[in-house]
Amino acid sequence: MENEKNTLTRPAGGVFKQLFVIMLIVFLIYDSEGLWGFKPFLYLAALVLVFGGTFFLTWTAYPLKEMFRPSGPEVLLHAAGCAAAMGALATVLGMILILSSIDDVSRVPRRMALALDGLFFGLLLSEVILAPMAARLAASGKPENKPPAQSGGRKRLFISLFSLGIVLFSMMTVLFALTSGL
Repeated sequence: MENEKNTLTRPAGGVFKQLFVIMLIVFLIYDSEGLWGFKPFLYLAALVLVFGGTFFLTWTAYPLKEMFRPSGPEVLLHAAGCAAAMGALATVLGMILILSSIDDVSRVPRRMALALDGLFFGLLLSEVILAPMAARLAASGKPENKPPAQSGGRKRLFISLFSLGIVLFSMMTVLFALTSGL
């Protein structure tokens, strides 16, 4: 009975479909800009903040064993919410840094692109990797893997839209500062 509980049956092909989506993103970036198109995505601070922050926030709520071998979708949905929140946090921090050093106008566009990396990494981790894994685990057919009543999708969407609003406000502030000669 114990061995039956530890073996998870998941629908096949899910990981390949996720990798296909990631490869599609990579191809579109390369197709539109070439190798230089990846330069704005090489922001280690956002990558570490989103992936590391998601790991540590999930670890505060669940033990490591449950994180790496989840028995149900709750752990993955929690991690997806953490990823979206960490992406929004990285974006907000990036925008604060831009607004605090707006005196060097030549660096503003690059720093704005880097600030958006946090949101990109958070949404990638949340919606392309973790949420589909949770859905596959919930669809595995076991009664204990039924999805929770609130999947957190609305929360992740709200966090993402909120951070986009902050980005747009910051962009308007930067454009105002650039046109007014500050």
